[in-house]
Amino acid sequence: MSSSSALVVMRGVTKRYRLGSGPTAATALRGLFSRGHFDEVEAVSKVDLELQPGQTVGLVGSNGAGKSTILRLLAEITPPTEGRIELRGRPSSLLDVGAGFHYELTGRENILFSGAIYGMTRAEIREKLPRIVEMAQVDRFLDTPMKRYSTGMILRLGIAIAMHVDADFMLIDEIISAADASFQRQLESRIGAYVRGGGAAIIASHELELLERLCHTAVHLDQGRVVRRGPARDVLDAYRADLDQKPDSEGVERKPVLSK
Repeated sequence: MSSSSALVVMRGVTKRYRLGSGPTAATALRGLFSRGHFDEVEAVSKVDLELQPGQTVGLVGSNGAGKSTILRLLAEITPPTEGRIELRGRPSSLLDVGAGFHYELTGRENILFSGAIYGMTRAEIREKLPRIVEMAQVDRFLDTPMKRYSTGMILRLGIAIAMHVDADFMLIDEIISAADASFQRQLESRIGAYVRGGGAAIIASHELELLERLCHTAVHLDQGRVVRRGPARDVLDAYRADLDQKPDSEGVERKPVLSK
């Protein structure tokens, strides 16, 4: 039974993707005369997960383990193939931060535009704008078109906007380790303060030390399945031991499931 206080509940969640290109006129025509075969891959398989207020959960595993797929499911970017997902609160997704930026617009204009996409009112955005600018360290370039920003400036601004959404929990995918050391420390501090204040977060990363610093519990995924869960240090130590035994395990290909 799931706790009534849980912000996120996943029960038996599976996500399958069909391999290959999308349907064409030729494949549609062939389908009229025969039962076609196609390959599917289970990116996530029968996953159970909960997130409580004041908790940070780390997702760890090799490339293709299903970490990002879980976050995309929780962000409602894609629906599950099977199982149940309950979201009891408002998420802030730090996944493809900056993906919606318009590079001909200025930093200020992009803050207003992105804040509206996150559901903030114009008054909220204007009230938070000084703090967003300070965190992103783009004050000198606020009224400069974003096409002149460096990659680091764009990353910082995207993260800063997402961090100022009034959310009940955050979904974070690898972006912390992509930031420079100074901004990374600032971001870790803010996430820690956010969780201590009653927020919650799910973080997917290959940076095990980062997960150890930020997370209370961890979930080890392998080929879409949960193979281990528990206190973060215990799970991460066991994962390190697995890596020592299988040094070439990163990016192992998954066998497709043949479907009709």
